[in-house]
Amino acid sequence: MSIHTVGIDPGFEGGIALVGPVLRVWDMPVYTRHLKTKTKSGNAKKRTEYDLPQMRELLLEISGLCGEHEPVFVFETVNPMPGQNVTATWAQSRGIALWEGLLVGMGFPYRTVRPQEWKKVIWKGFGSDKAAGYQVACQLYPSIAGQLRTPRGKLIDGRTDALCIATWGAGTQNDG
Repeated sequence: MSIHTVGIDPGFEGGIALVGPVLRVWDMPVYTRHLKTKTKSGNAKKRTEYDLPQMRELLLEISGLCGEHEPVFVFETVNPMPGQNVTATWAQSRGIALWEGLLVGMGFPYRTVRPQEWKKVIWKGFGSDKAAGYQVACQLYPSIAGQLRTPRGKLIDGRTDALCIATWGAGTQNDG
């Protein structure tokens, strides 16, 4: 059993969390690409992309923080739902595939979990909205509660979800 677990919420606004003797949170490594096409108002169109080199660097950083104890990674995976935006489904699937490819390519052990699975366990008794994740994360990890909101007080739910996913993973490592 690993003493470090990493939770990954793989969306563009997702996050990464390391729980164990070392506790850290990061935002999803992304960048904005300016396209050649223009909007109706004449501005350049923009597209958010995953920053693959930064994702790899983050995995190396996490590995270094864990020292001789190899972390176990847990990332959220979802299935497309009827009526869901095709572009959003594609982007989400791409993020999942990139994380899985990086983890396999770098030799890190990982598990996947559906949101319904981890939320049922971790959010139990706290509700079912994003505020529930924040409440759980603050209760379990009060030392980093200040890193879960922006300076203006907006909830950074990618970080809170990543913490909850990592917590779920840490509690289920013996289950398979």
